[in-house]
Amino acid sequence: RTVPAEELVAGDVVLVQPGDIVPADMVVLESVDLQIVEAVLTGEAHEITKTVDVRDKDAPFPSNMIYSGTSVVSGTGKGEVVATGMQTQIGLIAKRMAGGSETKDGHLSPLQQSVSTLGKCIAVAIGLTICVATFLAVETRYRFGTTCSAEDFNCLVLAALLRGVIMSVAVIPHG
Repeated sequence: RTVPAEELVAGDVVLVQPGDIVPADMVVLESVDLQIVEAVLTGEAHEITKTVDVRDKDAPFPSNMIYSGTSVVSGTGKGEVVATGMQTQIGLIAKRMAGGSETKDGHLSPLQQSVSTLGKCIAVAIGLTICVATFLAVETRYRFGTTCSAEDFNCLVLAALLRGVIMSVAVIPHG
């Protein structure tokens, strides 16, 4: 009988066939040329053969497991549900993405650390650009495009600051 994915619980046995989206994380009980695309988990779009026996015990996604959200491209198989909802691999990924910027131990991930460092470098570069551009414009009494007189120091400083901000915005790539 057909049961909606929301009603599946651990221990249920599910038949999968080509065109199906796997509804839960399952251990493979039977496999007849079962091919799954795990792109939602791994980013790799090629088919993975799923078997009853584990081929590589160290693999992050063993050959005897099929995962929620992956698609069946050929063959048929039966699997026993071991995780549903947010307990599945795709659910764990969703939790990590929604859970804030820190890992379990309260530290940033390496990618987050790199992005944070890059952001600080860009901020320093922007600040230096504003300072240098403002200083040079004031020292040379640069007035192109302004209505400031050479003697109006406050107007020159404001125009120079504006140019510095414009230059710093221009160095940030768009898109």
